[in-house]
Amino acid sequence: MEQIQQQLAQRIMTLSREQLELLAVRLKQQGIDIDQAFILPQRRDGNVVPASYAQRRLWFLDQYEPETSLYNIPLGLRLRGSLNVSMLQTALNEVVGRHEVLRTTFAEQDGSPVQIIASKLYIPIRIEDLRHLSADEQAIEVARYADEESQRPFDLMCGPLLRVQMLRLVSDEYILLLTIHHIVADGWSVQLLVREMIQAYAALDAGHPIALPPLPIQYADFSQWQQHYLQGNRLAEQIDYWRDQLGGHLPVLELPTDHARPSRPSHRGATCTTRLSADLTRGLHALSRQENGTLFTTLLSAFAVLLHRYTGQTDFCIGTPIANRNRAEIENLIGFFVNTLAMRANLEGNPSFRDALRRMRKVALDAYDHQDLPFEMVVDAVQPERMESYSPLFQVMFVLQNTPSTNMRLPNLSAEQMPTPGHVSRFDLTLNISESDVGLDALLEYSSDLFEPATADRLLRHLGTLLESVVADPDQAISDLAIMDTDELQRVLVEWNATAAPFSDQVTFHRLFEQQAQATPDVPAVVIDGEISYGELNSRANQLARRLVRLGVGPDRPVGVCIERSIDMITALLAALKAGGAYLPLDLTYPAQRLAFMLADSGAEVLLTQAHLRELLPTEGVHTLCVDAERTITEQEDGSDLDTAVTPDHLAYVIYTSGSTGQPKGVMIPHRGVLNLLAGLEQAVYQRHPSGGPLRASLNAPLSFDASVQQLVLLLRGDTLYVLPDEIRADGEALLRYIREQRLDVLDCVPTQLKLLLAAGLLDGTGWAPSIILPGGEAIDAVTWRTLAEAPETAFYNMYGPTECTVDATTCRADDHPEGPVIGRPLANRTCYVLDEYGQPVPIGVPGELHIGGEGLARGYLNRAELTAERFVADPFRGEPGARMYRSGDLVRYLADGQIEFLGRVDHQVKVRGHRIELGEIENLLRGHADVAEATVIVREDVVGDQRLVAYVVCADGQQCQP
Repeated sequence: MEQIQQQLAQRIMTLSREQLELLAVRLKQQGIDIDQAFILPQRRDGNVVPASYAQRRLWFLDQYEPETSLYNIPLGLRLRGSLNVSMLQTALNEVVGRHEVLRTTFAEQDGSPVQIIASKLYIPIRIEDLRHLSADEQAIEVARYADEESQRPFDLMCGPLLRVQMLRLVSDEYILLLTIHHIVADGWSVQLLVREMIQAYAALDAGHPIALPPLPIQYADFSQWQQHYLQGNRLAEQIDYWRDQLGGHLPVLELPTDHARPSRPSHRGATCTTRLSADLTRGLHALSRQENGTLFTTLLSAFAVLLHRYTGQTDFCIGTPIANRNRAEIENLIGFFVNTLAMRANLEGNPSFRDALRRMRKVALDAYDHQDLPFEMVVDAVQPERMESYSPLFQVMFVLQNTPSTNMRLPNLSAEQMPTPGHVSRFDLTLNISESDVGLDALLEYSSDLFEPATADRLLRHLGTLLESVVADPDQAISDLAIMDTDELQRVLVEWNATAAPFSDQVTFHRLFEQQAQATPDVPAVVIDGEISYGELNSRANQLARRLVRLGVGPDRPVGVCIERSIDMITALLAALKAGGAYLPLDLTYPAQRLAFMLADSGAEVLLTQAHLRELLPTEGVHTLCVDAERTITEQEDGSDLDTAVTPDHLAYVIYTSGSTGQPKGVMIPHRGVLNLLAGLEQAVYQRHPSGGPLRASLNAPLSFDASVQQLVLLLRGDTLYVLPDEIRADGEALLRYIREQRLDVLDCVPTQLKLLLAAGLLDGTGWAPSIILPGGEAIDAVTWRTLAEAPETAFYNMYGPTECTVDATTCRADDHPEGPVIGRPLANRTCYVLDEYGQPVPIGVPGELHIGGEGLARGYLNRAELTAERFVADPFRGEPGARMYRSGDLVRYLADGQIEFLGRVDHQVKVRGHRIELGEIENLLRGHADVAEATVIVREDVVGDQRLVAYVVCADGQQCQP
């Protein structure tokens, strides 16, 4: 049928205008639309013709951003042999004379671009002689000329839109650099131009007249026909299809990038390449045949799966060019015919690759049936949300090269196509694949605004691994397809988790404290409104512990502690541990119903507090011991160490965190987790800063904030804890004065509090500054990070870890990674796995949920077995029976150097000044409040720099109220 149509087309082109019009009328009477079958020469009004739809888009883009090389098409040819330059010049201009579009410039008429066709145009070949240079110097100059030519913009109004530069290397070797603007050509056209130029040169070289086959139409005829053809029902049917396919919510593909996306892309780009083996290529062809498809749809499907594994998205578009030369009349015509199709990937439900391929095949076939609608009209019809930083409809392209091959050999001359400079990227990524005798060559063009070269190289490696996995078993679920090779898997799972280190796993917190008190009894242990030595603190804690034992406190029995910041506060928590129990910190700033819930849920039967706080606490059913009022009684107890049957696996503390179901949840931390934390801090921080004596360290965080444990463990090293008074903790200047007066060596703080100190002059060099500062609890912004990294005397360690993993799981010293904020590497005996939603490890640079394993995991959530099972899951990577890991809910990624970068949350948890807030708990607190259904909930600090939070409701009438 296609051959018959071609023969008819050639026959029709011999008819006169009158004969064609008569034929069209007769065919129309028989219900046949001649325009649907053939493109005919069109009537013209002089040399001015409306631009095609594709040309219009490039014209308007050029008006918006003139002097750009974004739409230049460069081509380089290396010519070897006996070359007649004059003859080549004649051959080139023969082609220019043959194709009107090569003689076309553009102007604006009535607000729309038009083609202005010159009757004649001579394109010179500019020649530069490089024979005086050495081979190395020539290579440098060739690269420079190729780069300059590819990036030199065209003037669409003045033209010409084709230029040719020749570099002479030696007597029989030349470089031909041909550059043409996309508005008059496409990739297919460039190959046609070279082919016809070689054919013309061959005829001249043989002494024959140039006899290229006649062109039935010109590009201007096509552009006029196109506008006539795309009308009425035909246009409506095409538009309806694309609206149905792409309308509604069309997600932007959010690729993980190395750099923040600029508000307006520069379109600077680079390229990298790889080759897929012949065996793999044969396997891909075989799979394509099995599915009655093509290599194109198989590769497109694989690319879509890779993008899904990079982003987690199951619905997105990939752009792909289509030659749009589906008519015989335009196959050999130079011009801008190529159209772009948006292929919408649907990977919902984790299908097998074979099923994903079948879905994509249907999408592709339907798109081919509707390929006549220019991309510009698709965008207008769909009306996607316009964002200047993203291209409309899709952000990545896939190209399988199928342009006609050109025979570049002549009797005395050979021509070899050279790689073209890749300094431009119209999209985030463009994957170009071409097939050769040795396999598939893949070239990735990427935006250098967004990606580093190493990232692009990794993506191509992942593509190769994925394709090998597809060929091996196309019936695997797409989540199970391998994308990392064994080396990368070894790196992210094993090498970066090689954290084994000895720690005191056979003793408890209080036993180590007792050993320290025996070793340094006279060293100050705690300072606040006076000081207490290790020996005296140990004795006081023993006395109070004996009373707790008589009250029934024992292993795994929580003891409530609600005491203002004081020596008594430290004494009370040590006493709870020495009695064999676990301390349960209660913050008086919490709502009364929260405190009541915590006491009831934990089963605490004893509450340690102060007399003036007792009336403020829900003490019903709990034995309340006021440590200040009963001090005289307590001091009569024996101050020697107790012998309680507590093991490292018994609980040291229970801390309640916000709960997504509306109720806070108690995190149960055993002694071994606390002691492993000490080992981790010792290895990562304190060994790098030998002090020669006890460190003066702050205790800044309240006991209800697990960051306090990070400082409490310093009591096991013999350091001195300075408990920061409440009244200075939110005042940057007052806090700085305290730090300098007490000459603190170690400061723990949240980043917001650190900013107050920086603003007050912490690093101005005018006074004492701690040698170690441990910010944690919330993300550090990039500007602050750079300040910390450049600090000359103070080492800043970004501390990261959820409560469920005993305070800190990772750390990074800021000046160890000055490029920007990271949460670092795992501490001693911890493991960090970055996994996708299917539990598979993700590659370097790709976001995933952080899963934390190893020592330090909480036992689980108190009285919440179902939630414990949901968040503490089996660890399949450690190879130990019963190994667990905690699903943190934090979105992170591994960087190339093994550092972990925090990106956000995978759920609705938020942090304010380091304090975890589950929005579900706030909703529960507000439930039943007037107008809540039509209200906005605001959570803010009650005191800047503190962890005291208040939830407000702004009701529908704009009035603020607090439940």
